[in-house]
Amino acid sequence: AQQRQGCAACCAKPEVKDVESVAGDSEPKTHDLTSRQRRAARTRVTMLSLGGAILSSTASTIGSSVCLLVCTLNIFVKMGAVVIAVTTLSLAITLVSLPAVLIVMGPSPDPCYRRRPRRCLYRVIRMCRRRLKKTAGDGRSQPFVRGHVLEVLS
Repeated sequence: AQQRQGCAACCAKPEVKDVESVAGDSEPKTHDLTSRQRRAARTRVTMLSLGGAILSSTASTIGSSVCLLVCTLNIFVKMGAVVIAVTTLSLAITLVSLPAVLIVMGPSPDPCYRRRPRRCLYRVIRMCRRRLKKTAGDGRSQPFVRGHVLEVLS
């Protein structure tokens, strides 16, 4: 069975190298992926796991809306056409556009729910250090040594 050239590149299984760890770890290590390869792999796994559910829900929605197209009341015919059009557009965006955008601009290895609290903590620490340096440099005694805690915090 011949594969197309494009399929061989994207369907190839990554090599898993069993490297004896220098630090004494006995777990096998895999090769490192670039961030673009990681985003592509995540997108592929997501589409493979959710694509079937998306297609089946689209088929059931369109199938039930076809019944509205044969009604005698115009409002039902128009509503059926709108539901079919919206469902078709959402399917196209979900299965074509969204994966392309996720591969190009997907989440980073350091997600925002970890990055933001860390940056906030670093800012607070930096601000406290500046205040400590400011009070130490003006000739007064060191804070917390003689009970000048309120002066530093004000």
